[in-house]
Amino acid sequence: SMDYSVIDSLRAGVIDFGLAAPPDLITEGNQMYDLVVIGAIYQIFPGVYMAMKNTDIKSPMDFCGKSIIAKNTSWMGYTRRCLTNVGLDSTCIVWDNGPVDIQRFLRGEVDVWNGYIQDEPNEVEMAGYGVRVIYLYNYGFEDYAELIITRRELIEKDPEGVKEFLAVSLLGWDYSLRNQEETIDCILHYAPDLPISFQRQALKKITPFVKCGSAPIGWIDTDRWCRIMDDYGVEHPDSLLFDDFLRDIYGSLVIEDV
Repeated sequence: SMDYSVIDSLRAGVIDFGLAAPPDLITEGNQMYDLVVIGAIYQIFPGVYMAMKNTDIKSPMDFCGKSIIAKNTSWMGYTRRCLTNVGLDSTCIVWDNGPVDIQRFLRGEVDVWNGYIQDEPNEVEMAGYGVRVIYLYNYGFEDYAELIITRRELIEKDPEGVKEFLAVSLLGWDYSLRNQEETIDCILHYAPDLPISFQRQALKKITPFVKCGSAPIGWIDTDRWCRIMDDYGVEHPDSLLFDDFLRDIYGSLVIEDV
């Protein structure tokens, strides 16, 4: 359900591992130090804006006076931050509070839509529309995405078990990106309703965001992590990160962060 909270479930011990975005970790005054981040699936933030190709919207600088879907609070936050990064005030855009139905974008009722590279742009392109995709990572978003999080006490209690879970997860991602057709078969088993062509495109689109050549899968650069968390106003961001396992798994690789 939409109300399901990964953070609450982790804390209650219902689950031992979860996926979260950086803002999820700071929802209650930074009091999240019972949880730790042990890896990140996406090296590059996969959030995007979409505008129709036949419009004059080419970057966030062109959003003034345009309507933007107010999809949820996370996206409203991202949009304000994006506009600030390009020197605009978020009062210059028109928030659209209508239903979050992609058909409304296709009909031209909303100028700018937001989502993730593998999802909405994929859907719209497959419906035969020409869209312009605007990547947030070009506008000051250094965020990692799909952070793998667990409870600090679990690491203290069973470090080997946690490390093993992380290692197997990262191996799984590596294997799935190298063997995409096999991965599609596996996904269809769990999500039979989405067309195979959609799944194939989605996997192709996320690949460079997960495995981008600058770092091994799952890697978190400490300096970059601290910069991201500083942006969110988190104090002691290094205490939210436990990267010993990543270093163990990948040996003594020295990673040059891009």
